Amino acid sequence: MVKSGYGYYRATIFLAMFVGYTLYYFNRKTFSFVMPSVMQEITLDKDDLGEHVQRGACTLSFLSVMWPLVFYNLSHKH
Repeated sequence: MVKSGYGYYRATIFLAMFVGYTLYYFNRKTFSFVMPSVMQEITLDKDDLGEHVQRGACTLSFLSVMWPLVFYNLSHKH
């Protein structure tokens, strides 16, 4: 049987995912808009700045894969 708190957690998780994706999308678009001034301020060309962005994306994808594995191994349930 489904517990009575299921609806609360379902709505909370949905809201957290929605807000998180909205912030991600806003941050990504803002960075694209600000990129030319960043390149002038710290004297990077497009290739260098793209390389830094790519490293950040790779790090984020690696952590998103490793995060559940770490928590599964730290769980007290198994």
